[in-house]
Amino acid sequence: MIRILFFVMLAGMLFFLNACQSEPVIKSSALSEGPVKVRVKPTYEAEDRSYEAHWGDLDFPVVNDPLPGNKVKQFSITKEAFLANINKPLSFSRGGKPMELDVIAVVVYNRVNGQPSMYHFYPRNNFTPDTTRYGTYLQQYVEDGAHVSIRGFRENIPINSVAFRVVDSTGVYHPPVYFKSLNYIEKEVFSFQLYTAMGRKTLVRLDTTSEDAQNVYKIYRDKPDSYEILHIPEFKTIRRALKDEEKLWPSDDFTRINLLEKTKSWPKDLEFYPEFYEFEDKIIQLNWGQLKTPAILEKKEDQQNWRYGPKWEGWPNKEELFEFLSAAKSQPLQLMVDEELWKPVRFDCWITSETTEDYRFLAEDIRHPEIHKVLENLPQRSSVYIDNLLVENKNGDVRWFPVPFAFHFP
Repeated sequence: MIRILFFVMLAGMLFFLNACQSEPVIKSSALSEGPVKVRVKPTYEAEDRSYEAHWGDLDFPVVNDPLPGNKVKQFSITKEAFLANINKPLSFSRGGKPMELDVIAVVVYNRVNGQPSMYHFYPRNNFTPDTTRYGTYLQQYVEDGAHVSIRGFRENIPINSVAFRVVDSTGVYHPPVYFKSLNYIEKEVFSFQLYTAMGRKTLVRLDTTSEDAQNVYKIYRDKPDSYEILHIPEFKTIRRALKDEEKLWPSDDFTRINLLEKTKSWPKDLEFYPEFYEFEDKIIQLNWGQLKTPAILEKKEDQQNWRYGPKWEGWPNKEELFEFLSAAKSQPLQLMVDEELWKPVRFDCWITSETTEDYRFLAEDIRHPEIHKVLENLPQRSSVYIDNLLVENKNGDVRWFPVPFAFHFP
């Protein structure tokens, strides 16, 4: 009996130790095959629709959905209708009766501010945006196209939310996501990175054996309550600090459809991968058939600022780009670093338009049938974003490429 208990305890200890080990960085040779698994989107009960959000004369049915952005296209309104109500009271109701809330927050995602902006309104002001400050900011943002989310809180707990899009079908097409600045040239290269996220310790990403990183390693290794050391061989980065909120798009706005096959056993979290950092003196473009992301987007005085990513200025506002999409759908993505090809092996593909449903795919090839099906019906005034890109060079080394890209079709 004692011998049996000993082996049970030993097995438990081995299981615990294995579970605590960090996931290793995966090489391209460690591939596995398997069926495609597509996440089914949530369904909704009739009682979920008894909630409503109100903004002046505007009424929005609320779906009790942790992914409210999935329904954003059902709640599109014109810019004129929104601006006519922007300084009127906000409220939520259930079964036609007002709900008591402590705070109503309005979150705006648009090209002006690059990242989401949140504004809070309170009962003392009848949940009404003022006409001098926040209301003015909201109006400026919406003038340039925006996604808006209204969220009701009680005792700091979110009760309901609804998302909608403000559209101007006769005006200039405004892609829903922009970065204000993506200058990666002439950046210092660091031997470590502090990666912070809510609900967990700060990750210290470095090569614990590197001489350049020893001072940082010694500072944080003795603070296990607040920091976790993540060893990544030969780690270097141009981003000394990184936060989870520095994302292309808030992660809860789309259902992420998993299309992984070969890389499905690889770590899902990008912090386990070494980063691409050799931006200096490099011309970098993401090519998709005839579609190519711009490499140089602006000049300041005598110096050239190289920018990569979904910056609208510099992307040509030409209708023939939509015609290029027909041929591009059968072509793979190619990341060119000067003359060297880095092959995309995994990425998030975000597809959004003004009139059809939005999608987010976790994919290995943009030619996947599920993505192709969406692209076949994609209208103009739409965008395709590539983010969280893992790329592989000719030696089979896999890196996290830290810049998002976008193709816009005005």
